[in-house]
Amino acid sequence: MKGRFSIIAPVLLGLLAACDKNPTEPPEGFPHALATPACGPVDQALVAIYLAATPIETSQPAVPFVQITVPGPLTELRAGQTWSITEDYSQGTAWRFYSGSNPPVTANQGDVSITQVSSTMIRGSVNLRFMDGTRIRGTYDAVWQPRQLFCG
Repeated sequence: MKGRFSIIAPVLLGLLAACDKNPTEPPEGFPHALATPACGPVDQALVAIYLAATPIETSQPAVPFVQITVPGPLTELRAGQTWSITEDYSQGTAWRFYSGSNPPVTANQGDVSITQVSSTMIRGSVNLRFMDGTRIRGTYDAVWQPRQLFCG
C-alpha cells in the first residue's frame, strides 16, 4: 500500500497544479506587457493590453503578440473587474497576431481580469481560448503608456 501512495500522491499534486485557476506567471511565450488607450468600432474609449514575446517599444508590438481590449478609459478601471471574452464581443475582445502576413486569430472564449490598477500600470490575468484552439493563460503586469487619443 505504501508503494501505491508514493506513486499516487505526486500524480494528484500534478493534477491539482494543472487545475489551478490562479496562474502566477506570464503566459508562455508572452512575458512582456503594455497597456494604452484605444478607440472601439463605434468610437468608444477602450484600454488595449498587449502581451508580447519581445519588449514592447511602441504602441504596436512586433509579432507574435496578443491584443486584448476592455471597455472604458483607464480612470474607470478598478481592481476586481473581470470581462468575458465571447464571440459577440459584448465585453472584452482578444486577438492573437502571429505573422505579419496572416490575419489575426480571434479569441472566442475566456476572460481578462484586473487585480491592480494605477496611473502607471495595470496588473491582472488572462485566460483565453482562440478559434484555432490555442489557449493563452497567465498573469500580466502592463506598463501604462499614455497617448493623446480622442474617442467619441
